[in-house]
Amino acid sequence: SDLPHREKVIREILKIPGKKVIGLTATPGRTTDGNSEEDNMLSALFGCEKISLKAEGFDTPIQYLENTGYIAKANYRIEPIGQEQGVSREKKQLLKCMATIKYIQNLKQDSGQRIIVFSPSVYHSKIVSASLNALEIESYHIDANTSNNEREFIYEWIRGPTSNNRVITNYGVLTTGFDAPSISHCVISRETDSLSLFSQMVGRALRGPAAGGSKTANIIIFDDKENPAFTDLILSFTNWNHLWFDEND
Repeated sequence: SDLPHREKVIREILKIPGKKVIGLTATPGRTTDGNSEEDNMLSALFGCEKISLKAEGFDTPIQYLENTGYIAKANYRIEPIGQEQGVSREKKQLLKCMATIKYIQNLKQDSGQRIIVFSPSVYHSKIVSASLNALEIESYHIDANTSNNEREFIYEWIRGPTSNNRVITNYGVLTTGFDAPSISHCVISRETDSLSLFSQMVGRALRGPAAGGSKTANIIIFDDKENPAFTDLILSFTNWNHLWFDEND
């Protein structure tokens, strides 16, 4: 995640005759507005050039991937919690936890849904998971202290077949490096202004049927999102286009 360090390594590789560097990402930017020094450094590192997937008959790769079932159709639901003036940060976080529990509790429990929750803190993630288990809704919490063996067990558990709903809660641990195609609900109760981070969280539920996932992804956001890129996959994908020259254009 240290851009200057990555730049040093990449530039050393490029000194080797005939060597090329290819970067693969769904979020070719770091800040949401795409105008920071870090954004420009990232673009410059790859010569401001990128190659995007093109599919005949589709305006964007997102439309193609949705049409072919590799990406699930994302259904966004925004419910700002604790936005009233004078509400403390602590109370807002607790209200979001309560809203998360209520939302999951209201799902049909024998529908075999797989739900991932991004909580406002490790403490609140534990609260949500413990509360769901008390309501006889199967749930596990993961944080930085969860052992590798326990993580592997939880990963297999969330992927495993069952008619009951299963929930995995966390704070910032499962944004990357975790893949469970069966996840169809993503509950975001933490605050973030980072479109890159937000896209990574949403991505946990976007595996379509062609990738072993579901037809639709239900994204529930207990926060105010005025920027339309947060609730539109196409706008999210194109958010950093002004930083790059696309060789397919």
